[in-house]
Amino acid sequence: MRVLFLTPRLPYPPVGGGLVKSWALVEFLRQQAEVWILCFQGVPWSAQQEAWVASWGGRLRAFPLRRERDAISFLASLIHRLPLSVYRHWCPAMAEGVAKTLEEGIDVVFADHLYMAQFVPSDFSGPRVLHLHNVESLLWERYAPFAGPLRPLVWWEALRLRQYEKKVFSMFHRLLVVSEEERAAVMGMGVPAWQVLLVPNVPRPDLLARPPLEPPPSKTVAFLGTLSWPPNQVSLRWFMRACWPHLRRRVPQAHLVIGGGEPPLWLQRWVQARTDIDLRCPLDDAAEEEIYQGARALVEPALTGGGSKVKVLNALARGLPVVTTPRGVQGLRAVPGAHLLVASTPQEMVQAIASLMDQDGLWRRLSRGGRELVGQFYTLEEAFSHLGEVLS
Repeated sequence: MRVLFLTPRLPYPPVGGGLVKSWALVEFLRQQAEVWILCFQGVPWSAQQEAWVASWGGRLRAFPLRRERDAISFLASLIHRLPLSVYRHWCPAMAEGVAKTLEEGIDVVFADHLYMAQFVPSDFSGPRVLHLHNVESLLWERYAPFAGPLRPLVWWEALRLRQYEKKVFSMFHRLLVVSEEERAAVMGMGVPAWQVLLVPNVPRPDLLARPPLEPPPSKTVAFLGTLSWPPNQVSLRWFMRACWPHLRRRVPQAHLVIGGGEPPLWLQRWVQARTDIDLRCPLDDAAEEEIYQGARALVEPALTGGGSKVKVLNALARGLPVVTTPRGVQGLRAVPGAHLLVASTPQEMVQAIASLMDQDGLWRRLSRGGRELVGQFYTLEEAFSHLGEVLS
C-alpha cells in the first residue's frame, strides 16, 4: 500500500505538540505502508533534519513557503475568499507536486491539518483521510475572548473557518480528531459519527523509556511550549500576573523556568531584569531533560487552545508532576489527584504548586501515576490501534 502524507512542516525532530503527533503518525504509517511525504520548508534545515530527509530516499519532497500571520496576509485571504490559516498555506508548487506524486500510484491520501486539505483532489478515487490537530473554528472561538481589540476579527475568522470546514469535511472519507469534544464539534457540522475517529495525541515515546525521576531539592516550576503560539502567551501572561507573585510570597525560593522557541518581545523584556524567572530559548533535548530533572512541577495554565495538550502528556510520560487548569486536562483520561493536579483559580494554582514543593510523597505518587497513565493509554500502539481500519 502507498500512502501520501501531506503536512505543513517537516515532522522531524518531534519537538512541539503538533510535530510530535505528525511524527508519530508518520512512524506508525511507515510500519503499515510505503509512505511519501510532501511538506513545506520555511527555513533552512539543520544537519539532523537533512540526514532524516535523506533517509527517505527521495520519497520526501519539500516546497518553499513562508507567509506570515499578519495584516497583509489577512487582507489577501479576504481577496482569495479563504480563511487566513488556509490562505497562508496555499502554494501552487505543492498542488503541482501532489498531482505528480498521485500519478506515480498512490492508494491513500492523508492530509495532516485542515489547511492541507486544499491540496487533496476531490476526484482522487482512493481513501481520503483528514487529520485534525484542532477543530480550527473552535480554536479561534476560544481565543476570541482574549484577543482584545482584535476580538471582532477573531470571531469573524472563526465563522469563516466554520463555513470552510463544513465544505471541506464532506470531501473526506474519514476525519481523525484528538478528543471527544472535538469529535462532537465535527459531528455537529453534519459529519456522520462513523466517519469521525478519535485518535488521541501522544507524547514523545522516548520520554516514557527514560529512568524514573526523583523529587529534586529545588523549588523550580517549569513552563514549556512554543512561545510564539497565542494561546500559550495568553496562559503565560495570566500565570505570571495572577499566580506567580502569590506563589513567590508563599515560597520565596520559587523559581520559574520558561523554555521553548520563538519568545515574543514582551516576554523577553519581562524576564530581562528578573532573578526569579529564567528564559531558555531555544530548547534542545539536553536542555529540556535538564528542566525535567530539576523541576518540582510543570505548570500548564491553559485558558484557551484546542485539542489536548501534548506538553502535559510529555511531562506525565517523563514523570514530572503537572499542575493545570480544567482546559489543560480536557481531552485526556487523567484523573485529578491521581495523575495530576487541576486548579480553576489563582489561589488553587498556588496551593497546588506549593504542595508539590514540600510533599515528596505526593510528588512521587503523581510522578508514578502519570507514567502509568501514559503507558496504558498513550503509547503509539494503543492510541493508533484503530488506524488500520482507516487505511483499509
